[in-house]
Amino acid sequence: RDPGTCAVMYLYSQSVAGSPTHHIQDGNRVRLFLDAIDSYESLPLKVIGTFRWLTLHVAYKYVMKTDDDAWVCVPELLRLLEHLPRIRLYWGRMNFRHAFIADVEHHGFVHTAFTEVFPGVVRYSTYAFGAAYVLSADVAAAISDADAIAAAARVQIEDVLVGELVHRRLRGLVYSIDARNQTISLGYTRKKKGENKQRKATMQHLLHLCNSRAKGGKGSIVVHRIFARQVRTCDAQAGARCRRFSPTASSVDRITR
Repeated sequence: RDPGTCAVMYLYSQSVAGSPTHHIQDGNRVRLFLDAIDSYESLPLKVIGTFRWLTLHVAYKYVMKTDDDAWVCVPELLRLLEHLPRIRLYWGRMNFRHAFIADVEHHGFVHTAFTEVFPGVVRYSTYAFGAAYVLSADVAAAISDADAIAAAARVQIEDVLVGELVHRRLRGLVYSIDARNQTISLGYTRKKKGENKQRKATMQHLLHLCNSRAKGGKGSIVVHRIFARQVRTCDAQAGARCRRFSPTASSVDRITR
């Protein structure tokens, strides 16, 4: 394992339906253009489609999916992966509640599509919240075949779909590791009584999340839901623990042209 190699991939939707999936590589950065509409509802198709593309075209060990409003301390993540299972890994901020599908709403949609795609299911399987999670290459391959792509085209909630596919394809053969203490943190602060929405992250809150544990901070690996300008705050506060990393192109050199 070489902890100094990784690639950053950006997912894009194409404006013309039916356009072939293709990629553009610039060093360790890859832009992948998928045949999917650019909307929240198409996110499952984009994510599962990306896992499928990686399985077919790239030799890799792990894939991390994260949102575009998250800060990631890459060196800490790579060091963590050195101590986690090489195969059958599903790492993230896990939801173990197994909520009833009919009782849950998300972004205005009731999750009844699950009962159509997965007949007989009444509760969600354990899943990692979509802010950030890591799959080993074998797990990503197991949940991205043609049937999974078809399910992703109908189910509109990406994180619970990934959890359901992991459960169905691998059952008890996967290491579902909760990352709450390793850590994936939320940048916003909890809303106070009477407030209608979450409060944006304060400077003091960000300093605590991004600072190392040795300095009294939380030592977060991922901080989710922050503004672009707050990334610099996290970088500065994290200091050396998140700077000892120089990405190279070696991990994506074997993309099939």
